[in-house]
Amino acid sequence: MTTLDQRQQLIECATSQIAHHGYFQTTVSDIIEAAEVTEETFYAFFETKEDVVMSILSKGEEALLDVVKLGYRKNNDNVSGMVDSSIALFTNYFSFAKENRDLMMLMIRIRNGGDSAVAAFANRVNEDIEHAFFHNIQRAKDLGMLVDKRSTAVQAALLTSLVNGMMQRWLFANDPIDSISMLSPEDMAREIVQFEFFGFIGWHDEYRQCHENSKGRIE
Repeated sequence: MTTLDQRQQLIECATSQIAHHGYFQTTVSDIIEAAEVTEETFYAFFETKEDVVMSILSKGEEALLDVVKLGYRKNNDNVSGMVDSSIALFTNYFSFAKENRDLMMLMIRIRNGGDSAVAAFANRVNEDIEHAFFHNIQRAKDLGMLVDKRSTAVQAALLTSLVNGMMQRWLFANDPIDSISMLSPEDMAREIVQFEFFGFIGWHDEYRQCHENSKGRIE
């Protein structure tokens, strides 16, 4: 196993151990045993457990933000195009979450119960994702796709809370036959976007036509 392979093995095993057992319940010895490396190898790459977790969160933050940034609005569009763009963004987001289930669980566990420095970093990752949503919403307003009547900060916070809550339910439902947990990433994306734009009313053509003005904006 190469040096890079050993480091990656430690990161993957630390992610899995903390995701399944919790931050405080996982020790450096647990990570070393799971990775099947020596203590010397661990400390060649990381000084502490906190150090390896910071590395995990940093890489996770970068990957998540890359997914969100793929959906940044660049061109003016009508409501239908904006909805399709958002569905593509959230399909990528939920697909990433499904492929990186342990990372998502680790982030949830640490936000709710890591030491102060690690929890603060995990919360910053969440804030950065919220900021990315803020950018996307504001960009839609700048392009004239949304009417700028409501607080973008509040909208971004609501969207982030909605996505986080649904993500947790979707990935980690206790009931294996929970109807939400059985949805595909695209199904989840469509449900999120429907609620994002149209709330409980839904996005029937009649409703969309009533709320889309002549410039193709949502009032």
